[in-house]
Amino acid sequence: MDDTLRFTVLGRLAARRAGREFDLGAPGPRALLGHLLLRANVVVRPAELFDVLWGPAPPATAGNVVQAYVGRLRRVLEPGRAPRGTARVLAFTDGGYLLRLAPGQLDLDEFHADLALGRGLLGGGDLPGAADAFRRALDRWTGPALAGLPDGPQLGRERARLEESRVQAFEELAAVELALGRPAGVIAQLTELTAGHPTRERLCELLMTALCQAGRPADALTAYHGLRHSLVGLTGLDPGPAVQRLHQRILTGAEPGAGPGAGSGRTTAPAQLPLGPVGFTGRVAELAAVDRLGAGGLTVAAVTGPAGVGKSALALHWARRAAGRYPDGQLFADLRGFDEAAPVCPEQLLGEFLAGLGVPADGIPAGGPARAALYRSVLAARRVLVVLDNARDSAQVRPFLPGTPSCALVVTSRNRLDSLTVREGALPVRLGVLDAAEAEALLAAGLGADRVAAEPGAARELAVLCDGLPLALRIAACRLAEHPGRPISAAVAELDDERRRLAALSAEDIGVSAALALTYRALPAGQARLLRLLGLHRGAAVDAHAAAALAGCAPAEAAGQLAGLAGTHLTSESAPGRHARHDLIRLYSRQLAETEEPAADRSAAAARLLDYYLDTLVHTRPYWNPGTPAPPGLRVRFPPVRPRRFADRAAMTAWFEEEDLTSAVETAAALGEHQRCWWLARELWPYYYGRRTHAEWAHALRLGLASALAVGAERGEMVMRAHLATALGLGGDPEAAVEQHTLAVATAERLGDRLSAASMRVNLGAAHALTGGLDLAVEHYRSAAATAHALGAGALAARCLANMAELALRRGDPAAALRHVDEALAAAPSDAVWGQPAELLLYRGQAHRGLGRPGEAAHALRRAVATAGAGGQRHTEAEARFELGSVLRDADPEAAGAEWRAARALAAGIGSPLTVALDALLAPGGRPAPGFHDPGFD
Repeated sequence: MDDTLRFTVLGRLAARRAGREFDLGAPGPRALLGHLLLRANVVVRPAELFDVLWGPAPPATAGNVVQAYVGRLRRVLEPGRAPRGTARVLAFTDGGYLLRLAPGQLDLDEFHADLALGRGLLGGGDLPGAADAFRRALDRWTGPALAGLPDGPQLGRERARLEESRVQAFEELAAVELALGRPAGVIAQLTELTAGHPTRERLCELLMTALCQAGRPADALTAYHGLRHSLVGLTGLDPGPAVQRLHQRILTGAEPGAGPGAGSGRTTAPAQLPLGPVGFTGRVAELAAVDRLGAGGLTVAAVTGPAGVGKSALALHWARRAAGRYPDGQLFADLRGFDEAAPVCPEQLLGEFLAGLGVPADGIPAGGPARAALYRSVLAARRVLVVLDNARDSAQVRPFLPGTPSCALVVTSRNRLDSLTVREGALPVRLGVLDAAEAEALLAAGLGADRVAAEPGAARELAVLCDGLPLALRIAACRLAEHPGRPISAAVAELDDERRRLAALSAEDIGVSAALALTYRALPAGQARLLRLLGLHRGAAVDAHAAAALAGCAPAEAAGQLAGLAGTHLTSESAPGRHARHDLIRLYSRQLAETEEPAADRSAAAARLLDYYLDTLVHTRPYWNPGTPAPPGLRVRFPPVRPRRFADRAAMTAWFEEEDLTSAVETAAALGEHQRCWWLARELWPYYYGRRTHAEWAHALRLGLASALAVGAERGEMVMRAHLATALGLGGDPEAAVEQHTLAVATAERLGDRLSAASMRVNLGAAHALTGGLDLAVEHYRSAAATAHALGAGALAARCLANMAELALRRGDPAAALRHVDEALAAAPSDAVWGQPAELLLYRGQAHRGLGRPGEAAHALRRAVATAGAGGQRHTEAEARFELGSVLRDADPEAAGAEWRAARALAAGIGSPLTVALDALLAPGGRPAPGFHDPGFD
């Protein structure tokens, strides 16, 4: 059974899967969904949703209410989290909400697809086929659009737009039926629609023609007089020339025109579209969005996106495909909005367009306003498509807006053109980079499918290195095509070097850097400086606080500059308040920082950024090691940006999840900020432990260790080796862990630091336990515990006892494990060490299981799952779910399988060796594996 999620708006709003209709709940969420469906595959700003739900006076809580509505819709439409690597149907991205739909999921899209097919068939002369397509489109309507939704100004406008598209579609069907000499099938509906739209001249013209073809000229004259009476009564105007000419032909007994284009009065048909791109691929959703032009009064589409993303290619591809819908001509111009030379003057271009439309030179007035008025007048009686490429801003486009729904304008720009969307109702179509399949298809178009198929892995890597950017992909394919014998893997090796990548992605006078430079040179000074300084930040995304630290300004000012960069698609709001950059833009920013930002300014900006992170991390300590003061020796130059403060551990955890703090360590190492580098790596262990891949943690720690050694910081060396040993042990290399822990203990003893030496000894014992040296592990635990008791270090004593509990479990002594768990909780009952309660609950559950108490084991393990999940401890949660599944295996196999699958997803996400055991267990006929225990770590 087809379980595709499908939606209807051409009638009652509904969502269905496999024939089952979902309960969409209260009017609020349903109205929000209805609007998002009408803006499918387009980012919708929260302010627009506020207008839909409340009009011009939304409540103060509007943002929270919208988030709640979105949450409800997600639970109904896609229960559970999206699988790793897949996008949510309803997501927050680029500062707004995006409802992702594929072709065939929405009846409105199918309606437009049928209309487009009918228009294409009509352009090719297949009138019967066109009539069938138009009828299929109209049959998709089951009632008034958006039936069942609450009334409101915004939804009322949307209903009117949809109804307009329905009437327009029927007009097209009626014109074809009359051209085929089949008036009987349309007279009844034409009569009904004319009664509902008494001043709509095209409907009356078609009805008069149909009545004449059916041998009823008297009724046709009656219809004319009805139209005239309505027009004079409402507007004081007589019917237009086309209807009056038809009226005269009926009076004189002449045969009325019957063709689809009858009455258009066209004289000239310019065909100015350039040749479209060769090998155009993908962009199905975006093309479907532009296909909405001409429906519901939509006349303008604004195709926007970063440099090189393929805006011009999409506009021209769509324009050539849709040319048959605009038989009176197609106009095209490159506005050169971002060229270093002066942009195109609208007044001059209006004169050229008027000449192309057949206006004689002496009939073209002087002055922009007069030309714009004549331009609209000439278009009023025609069906013309206008394509304006590379616009600088909305003001450059406004003189070319058509004044009639029979024409359409497609404009492309690197800026978002929000003003055009807000004031003129333009349809925003924002292009991002290509997905993996589309990128590989574009490579195949340039290189040949056989060549790509011969090196599929290399082709995928090349697409990733090109960042899915069409311009980069075309340049890479072009350079490879010039050398048929060169393997794709050679291009991958060249582009893999970040220092050479941008230079390699250039050909003659075009290239990624050159394209981005046009956008950069047009930026205001503050935004241009921030873009340069962002090159010092190696992460993929920043918030206003980090940007403010870089720029040395207030967060509010940085937020405004980030918004400006987003408006030119140099960043995108990947989550509320967080701005991401694509890889090639990140490399371009780094290039700008190195070539255009003075060295002293770079150094100061980097220090401010690193100090901001260090200062913020100091304020996370109360949540993972309460009562512990900031470590001695940490001296930061506080920037003019206050450090982040956190209301609770959940807020701290959320910040850890959002920030790419590994990049901060990399930045410090790359800039030679060695003291800051190892301190960052030290303060980040709650960020890494159990949350990130162990390889990522080890990478950051190796950078920190190298920095500590570079400046002779023995304490830094000690801490880096201890943490590195833990990362190596968790990553499946216990021998290397023993080596690093041994060096850490020796350094602590050389420094005379008894407390640190005892702490390191606990971890050394855990590493020995992983290698099977259980007696050595016990020896180290007891030695560390004795020191901890002597120094009054309850937290350290608790760690020793927790590890002894884990060791007792491995030795098959669950009673001793349970005793050690209770002693550990008594030694540090107030969560003195971040993460320990979850691990102790895990050990308690394992101990009860070993004692044959499945009920108590399941209770403790469920608490461990909840505690670890709340703290973001993926490793501990994975192990607790693994154990819980083992406890439930016999009593509830289905629940056990669910726990194991959840554990497998968590373990795979952090690179845990537990993945192997779970793979074996989940395989057909799999058997339970021995428990996999983690030694614990401060």
